[in-house]
Amino acid sequence: EKEKNGERGVESTRLGVGWGKGGNLWRHCSVLSYFLQERNFHVFYYLFAGLPEDMLKRVHLRKPSQHRYLAAFKEADQFCQSESCLEGFLRMKECMDVVEMSYEHALEVFQLLAGIILIGDLDFGQGDAAFVSPSNGRVIDCARMLGLDPPALCRALTVSTNVTRGEVISINYSPEKAADGRDATAKAIYGRLFNYIVSFVNGVLAPEQDAFANRIGILDIFGFENFEHNSFEQFCINLANEQLQHFFNEHIFRQEKEELRKEGVKSVNIEYRDNTPILNLFLNKSSGMLAILDEQTQFPKGSDMTCHAKFNDQYKKNPIYTAHRGRQPRFAIKHYANEVSYEVSGFIDKNRDTLSENILDLFKNSRFALARTLFVDESLARAQTLVRRRQVSMHLSRTSSKYMRSAHRSKARSTPALGQGQGNRKNKKTVSNQFKQSLEMLMRKLNTAQP
Repeated sequence: EKEKNGERGVESTRLGVGWGKGGNLWRHCSVLSYFLQERNFHVFYYLFAGLPEDMLKRVHLRKPSQHRYLAAFKEADQFCQSESCLEGFLRMKECMDVVEMSYEHALEVFQLLAGIILIGDLDFGQGDAAFVSPSNGRVIDCARMLGLDPPALCRALTVSTNVTRGEVISINYSPEKAADGRDATAKAIYGRLFNYIVSFVNGVLAPEQDAFANRIGILDIFGFENFEHNSFEQFCINLANEQLQHFFNEHIFRQEKEELRKEGVKSVNIEYRDNTPILNLFLNKSSGMLAILDEQTQFPKGSDMTCHAKFNDQYKKNPIYTAHRGRQPRFAIKHYANEVSYEVSGFIDKNRDTLSENILDLFKNSRFALARTLFVDESLARAQTLVRRRQVSMHLSRTSSKYMRSAHRSKARSTPALGQGQGNRKNKKTVSNQFKQSLEMLMRKLNTAQP
């Protein structure tokens, strides 16, 4: 997958016959690029450039500029008409052919990508309670692409249903809460589809036995982010940068200089900044920013304001942290690369895993085999990670089903699941907790390697 404007994922890639991911930390969040007013993932635009006109109609895709998740990129329509975009689609299709992905299987992938685009177009009114009609054309189109029943999709997105002591309790979401659930669903589909494709490729290309005695790894890293408006996403991304910078410092500076000293080799004295205090600010188990954020996320009366107040009180004497008081709660951190000011608004909601049990159950009963697989196989939910068309009645061919089973076996061998027991909703982890675990897993792999 070719990334958009700068790197947003951290992953460890194993070179050999097949490849394995060491952690897809934040790739799925870029689906929501309409918040950042920048280009989304290239693959979405490739659909418009490469699919025939009749297929675009079948999947209910209009101009990119008419879809919420793509419209923020002002040159979207022109980009989709460019030679480079068409070439990108053809390269992608060629890769699918190389790994023997069948035509029907590829269409299901395209169908789900179109479903992501289309779900982003759903609106939920302006009143106190979210509402979208099952007879709404956009709902019907989106449901068809995802293999879902339109009334069931509407209900899952607008109503919270829980069973307490045998009694079913239903509560309507607000339009804002429903929109959060919509976006969480889009992110989940994309993140799980990405992980599924990695598993599929492993299943096709990996040898019968995992016989790699030696591996070469490539680390595809984030770019440090400092925008005009920085939020929870940049907070996590810059934490990953700090962790990787610390790894780089340890291996390139401290350990190498120590080896030269032991060998009696005179080396140039290179001064560098130790960013351990910054990592402690984020990751301290009891008083770190992630610990406080998780505490406030799980606290019934926790809010962005209470979280900000906790930050300010805890770190008022920390020279790395700067409190900003005012109507819009903000704080700044003196990162290794530069000082970044973060807007606290949205931290709590973004840190919650807003993918409801109703949505999970809905997709587990999709009419499409691939959509079901994404939500039944919990290993594809790792590192939880933004888009219309007429139903394409297809199922995975026997050949691609064989590859899917092989991919699942390979996934079990090569990629340990993040957060065991994640399927238990009572033990549901926050987004920052999942992110931290993925980062820890990546660092364990890096520390056992020879850079």
